[in-house]
Amino acid sequence: MQVKLIGKQVQTLLEYPVVVLYPTDPRVHKLGGIETAITELLSKKSRFSTVRFVGVDAIGDLRAGHWNEITYDGKKLDFFPLFRVKDLNRRALPPLNLRFIYALWKHKPKILTQPAALDIHRVDHLLPFWNDFRFPVILTIHGTSKNIHLPNESWVAKIRPLFLLLERISLLRAEKIFCVSEEGVKYYRQLLGMQGEKVSLIENGVDFDLFAPQNPARCRQLFNLPLEKKILLFVGRLEKVKDPELLLETFREVRHFRPDVVLVLAGDGRAKEKLMARHSDLQNDLIFLGALPHARLPELFSAADCLLLTSHFEGMPRAVLESLAAGLPVVSTNVGDVSKVVTNGFSGFVVSNRSHKMLAEKTLEILERRPSLEVCRQALSGYEAVSVLQKINRANQAVAQNFYGHSRRP
Repeated sequence: MQVKLIGKQVQTLLEYPVVVLYPTDPRVHKLGGIETAITELLSKKSRFSTVRFVGVDAIGDLRAGHWNEITYDGKKLDFFPLFRVKDLNRRALPPLNLRFIYALWKHKPKILTQPAALDIHRVDHLLPFWNDFRFPVILTIHGTSKNIHLPNESWVAKIRPLFLLLERISLLRAEKIFCVSEEGVKYYRQLLGMQGEKVSLIENGVDFDLFAPQNPARCRQLFNLPLEKKILLFVGRLEKVKDPELLLETFREVRHFRPDVVLVLAGDGRAKEKLMARHSDLQNDLIFLGALPHARLPELFSAADCLLLTSHFEGMPRAVLESLAAGLPVVSTNVGDVSKVVTNGFSGFVVSNRSHKMLAEKTLEILERRPSLEVCRQALSGYEAVSVLQKINRANQAVAQNFYGHSRRP
């Protein structure tokens, strides 16, 4: 609660709770940019407002369909698990998001018991609330729907026309829309026309203390990685959208000129088995670590020589921000807002041509003349996590206060 003196009157501004909705359990590791954004919103770093969370229970120790009080990252958190999920990293039928949408609709009366702002991170998760105007909706979009036609294994890609219709409904319902990239802001402002003014940019942030550079040799030993090799690193899901085929072809080209290079992959996905079968001749130089807890990524970034990203599309990839914060240069395809922090020849290279030869050429340049730790970290001015979270909180409270009538007088 904030107090302002206006003349001789005291005006008390209410601080409204923010209810975050996403089908994850912050207590259990799940690799993904949205999941990381959610855990930051719930963490003690986000100390600027009251946050409640609606998700799923991946441990089995909570009462589903009810509010539970848990301790998360050293602070109390109200947590409403909609249902139990045995393994967040394993795809199942029906799809997790469909189950989540149905459960939101079913439990909506128990979720919304007091004035609050809804913080939603997928457009389809807004559907249970599209005709409920008792609460303000803040929609955070981590990509754009214009990329659905690109290689994508999501069920959404299979129903693109229907999804675009549902997205339109959700966009019109939201009081405020945040995009994590300038590309997204431009796209949705054009899509919404007269209502485009409600679309704003909220960039991802990175914890500079957590991702501070560490001793490379010690970090390699922690993961049992070779000390004498050059290490290329991939962090993310092994899915079509990340174009792991281009990743492996780029590595093959790099290895042709530098046999002393290995590729470390931190992540998992449906493409892994096909990749291993198709590139069996590279297996001795591929190191699969699986999906690692987020807290271990700082050590992994410090162990590597270059981060390699070959995605078809992104917003502002957290792996890029975290890599640079750890002093690790980046070679990436030209996706999302990567070029805002990766400056060619300084903190890495952004390659517009989706050519494995061009990506390999720039990767080899980094391996020969690696940028300094300081140059990589300086590229992230303005992306510090606490300042980004503070900006998000101010924006969320402005939406809630405008919706509920700004203030109350004692």
